[in-house]
Amino acid sequence: MRKSKILDFGNIEIKFLCKILFFCSAVAVAIGAFRAGYITYISNTYEKALQTNGQLKLYTVVEVNNLPLGILYGLLVFGIGLAVARIVCEIVYIILQFLKSNTKEDREYIQKLK
Repeated sequence: MRKSKILDFGNIEIKFLCKILFFCSAVAVAIGAFRAGYITYISNTYEKALQTNGQLKLYTVVEVNNLPLGILYGLLVFGIGLAVARIVCEIVYIILQFLKSNTKEDREYIQKLK
């Protein structure tokens, strides 16, 4: 029976760990972008003129939620959030690679001293 890669602690590859970190952060960014777009949609309104009676041609002004602005803002937050998440994951990957290589070199140096 083969063990799962995720459940085997200590032997996980750094690249796989950073991919998991990125996809988890992408889900969090998507939820945050949806909420930001929804809040923008709800809180920003514009006035729209409506004809109330066809015979007299009376017009009234009604405030309507701004759907295009909410969608645009949500997409903008999602794009910027994914870019930031990618940069953070790359920095984490570089740091973990550096630590892994230094510990490997330290072990080899200690083995040479013995």
